[in-house]
Order: sequence, then C-alpha cells, then structure tokens
Amino acid sequence: MKKLKTVFLGNPAFSLPTLEALFKSELIELIGICGSPDKPVGRGKKIQSPATIDFAKKNNIKIFQSHSVNKDESFFEFCENQKPDIFIVLAFSHFLSQKVLDLPSVGCFNIHTSILPKYRGSSPIHYALLNGDKTTGVSIQKMVKKMDAGDIGYFLEQNIDQDDNYESLSKKLSEQSGCAVSAFIKQLSEDSARFIPQDESEVSFAPLIKKEDGLINFQESAFEILNKTKAFSVWPGTFFKINDTTYKFKNIKIGPKSNPSPGSINITSKEIFIDCNDATIQLLNIQPPGKPMMETAGFLNGYKLEKNKVD
Repeated sequence: MKKLKTVFLGNPAFSLPTLEALFKSELIELIGICGSPDKPVGRGKKIQSPATIDFAKKNNIKIFQSHSVNKDESFFEFCENQKPDIFIVLAFSHFLSQKVLDLPSVGCFNIHTSILPKYRGSSPIHYALLNGDKTTGVSIQKMVKKMDAGDIGYFLEQNIDQDDNYESLSKKLSEQSGCAVSAFIKQLSEDSARFIPQDESEVSFAPLIKKEDGLINFQESAFEILNKTKAFSVWPGTFFKINDTTYKFKNIKIGPKSNPSPGSINITSKEIFIDCNDATIQLLNIQPPGKPMMETAGFLNGYKLEKNKVD
C-alpha cells in the first residue's frame, strides 16, 4: 500500500500526540513539519523552538520555520519536488492561503477541538468550559478559506468532568486528537472517508480570549464565576480589584443561595466569602500582588483586604 506523503503544521506540545501518531503510522510518510520561528521564552528569555520543531529535530524530519508559511518560497519548492498527499494542521498560528491549501493532492485537514460547527475560532476549549458544557470533542475538517467551515471527515466526542479545568480538558483533547487522526488516516488510505457539510444554522463562535476577560464581575452568578475559574485556569486567570490592587484566585466553593449584595466581602479568621448575584462564593486560595498563590487561611495570617467590597 502506498503511504500518504504528509506534512504536519503546528506548534505547541498539545500537538505532540497527533505528531507521534503520524510518525508511527504505517500508512504515513511524514516528510516535513512546519512551525513558527524560535523565540525567547520566560523570564530568562532563553531561545526555544516550538515543541513540534524539537520533535522534528530529534527524528530527523525536514523542518520549515517562518513567520508566514504563505510566503515561504523554500516550502513551495519542497512541495513541488516532494508532491505531498496531505497536510495535517493542529494548533498552527498561521492562516493558510489558497495557494497553500492547493499544495497537497488529497487535501489539507485541520484538527479542531470542538464538535463543529460549534465553537469555530481560536478558543473552543475555553468556551466549552465557560458555558458549562457536559461534552466536547475533536473534529477533523477539510480546510477551506473560511475559518473552520470545511466539511467534517471525522470526529470524536469527549466528556467534560465536573472537576475539569482548561489544563485537564486540554490534556484529554490532546490525546483524543491523536486517536482521531489515526482513525481518519486509516479511512483515507482505504478510500472510505466521507465528508459531511457543516450545518451553518448551528454555527457558534469562540473568539480569542483576552487578559481582561479574567476580571470577575460579581454581578454574575456563582455558576458563571465557577466556570471562569475552570476556563481561565492557565491564562488569563481570574481576579478582582480592591483600591486598584489586583487579587488573583484559582479555586472557589459555591455557598447556599441567599439575598446577596454582589461584591460584598465577608471574612472570618480563616475564610473569605464574596457575594455574587445569586449566592456566596468562598475563595479557597488567593494571590496578592508579587506573591505566590496561597491558601486563604495562610493569606489571612499575614495580609488583609483593604475594604469589605470589591471595586
């Protein structure tokens, strides 16, 4: 059986299970990996490659790194010579031009971390958690110029557990992506893949998350605030302000329904409670400026909040 000549386009460690599946597949010849240029990372500004590029180096796979693959003449020349069958795209930071989409003979296929057409856009994992969804999944779509609008060739569902946050759900969907691509490649090789158009009447969007999204408005419900702590657990975090001082928190417990005064703070010797619009939430941890996240009881041993209401 002829192997499918494949180029992978993606950057973060999230992509590695998919990349591993492609590399180990007997149905695939992985001929190239595209990623972004190396860049300084962290406080020390150490130059690092994307995780996928590190993978390519360790396994002697052809590398392409550019700020825009759409303008990378060496990549076009490589594809003209190698004649790839498919591109697999996951967590790639570049929008692909029609010229790039036309390069592989079979097609470009994007792995998206929702069951399309739900949550098209850059932040589907965040929005599944923000909306309290019970399930999500991964979809493999044949790419077109319109964002995340291609026909669906394969999908796998994933349950969202009650204690899932962005980190844990991302790990599950990273593994699911590897499983999905293996099954999809098998169908492609057997010419049994069937592509279903997306229902445009069911489309919803998951736009880019911004830092200010983590600022909590205590006029929201306790459930909405809980979902934000889950969705924003990695970035941007959840926080509130008192006298222009920002306090971050990661974990909360929802108290009983009451007649709350949203934003009011009640403090005991070891606990901090804040009213929202339908109940009271208890902060299980808190981070003052310039300090690490600490349990609330430990914070109250050495710090105090300046007033009894959030700005």
